[in-house]
Amino acid sequence: MTLLVASALLTAWAVPAGAQQPPEADRSLYPVTQPEAPPEGTDAPYVEGEIRGFATALNISYEAARSLYYFQPEAIQMVEAAQDRFPATFAGGWLVDHDRGGALVLAFTENPDVRVAEIAADSANAARISGTQARSSLAQLEVVRERARELLDAQGERMGLFAISTNVRSNRVKLHVKQRTDAVVRELESLLQSDPIEVVESDQPVLATQPAPTLGCETYITSCNPLRGGTELQTTGNVHACTYGFNGVRRSDGQAMIFTAGHCPDGVNHSNYPVGPMWSQSLGPWADAQAVHIGYGWSSSYYVVIYPGAEAYHISHVYTGTNLYDFIVCFTGATSGPWPPATEARCGTVTDGDWDGESTNGQEFENQFRFQLSCTGGDSGSPVYSNERARGILWGCAGGYSYASYSHHVQNVTGTDIRVKP
Repeated sequence: MTLLVASALLTAWAVPAGAQQPPEADRSLYPVTQPEAPPEGTDAPYVEGEIRGFATALNISYEAARSLYYFQPEAIQMVEAAQDRFPATFAGGWLVDHDRGGALVLAFTENPDVRVAEIAADSANAARISGTQARSSLAQLEVVRERARELLDAQGERMGLFAISTNVRSNRVKLHVKQRTDAVVRELESLLQSDPIEVVESDQPVLATQPAPTLGCETYITSCNPLRGGTELQTTGNVHACTYGFNGVRRSDGQAMIFTAGHCPDGVNHSNYPVGPMWSQSLGPWADAQAVHIGYGWSSSYYVVIYPGAEAYHISHVYTGTNLYDFIVCFTGATSGPWPPATEARCGTVTDGDWDGESTNGQEFENQFRFQLSCTGGDSGSPVYSNERARGILWGCAGGYSYASYSHHVQNVTGTDIRVKP
């Protein structure tokens, strides 16, 4: 199987000259703890729609999904706090007990219960957070990943090895191959000796074919202005090309911008009116993203459409971390929808929070995330979000999975910040 880069029309791939790794994420905006969930019956309609999306994705009750929805932001911050405070011994975190509202497991190579007690000391959800012993820390697994990257660069094509990620639950590095045979597994295990690895058959990025025409924003929401993420971008002749993600603000001068995937074409229309031109473009490795002028009478917003009628979903924060392993995210695509008469967001679980890999044409990516939710050609640029937080920009898909660049990287490579609710 192959991975589909989720745009309809594509420009040539290229790594921007002088591209560098973006600076470290700034988590100073976020406390380690979150306020308790509001009383039932007080959620905004669009929040209820996202909770229904959580429930469908995990096959759990609405009540359990609601509890998990309000617990997830703190759980993510607990994982980040553990990584920041105990980088030498932290081995990752993941969610369990979804059907009971969710609980968080934090793994350490030493003193897990003591570490959890320190991290969760001031949390109202301390009882939902537990520790477990791990053999290797994330820092130790990173050494394995470096060895695997060298192998990918030197012999990946011959063995069909094209991507690397970390399976936090199994405490192993995942090697993604096109075809998992006994001979390939034996060779990889021999080359990496006793390193903790697992070999999985997976999907590799390939350029998308043009999808069938899709519905324009007029049939999806009550008005196309102000601009809202998750709606269609068209090429000349009003042919569907990509999805536009979040609204943005250029750092240098405050100019209003929009985001889409970097490989999407320049000179696009929205609701039959021009958007553009492109201002800043990145084709990897940290983000497949671009920032585009809006102009032409369009007004900006901090909204994303998450299903028909829910056109005012607020983006209140930008996720500044770089590993969402095992957490829930959602996206709205101009091809995949959700379309009428849906009343909930489309959501899925992040299975790989630190995906490094290559497309079939050799495009290299680093520190991307893959989540279990299908998409198709034309969804490139879709906003990926959850808990009113911008999580990333979608760029590819295959075999029931979607791939995206983290918001932190998107902002830094484009020099544009995602617009959030004041």
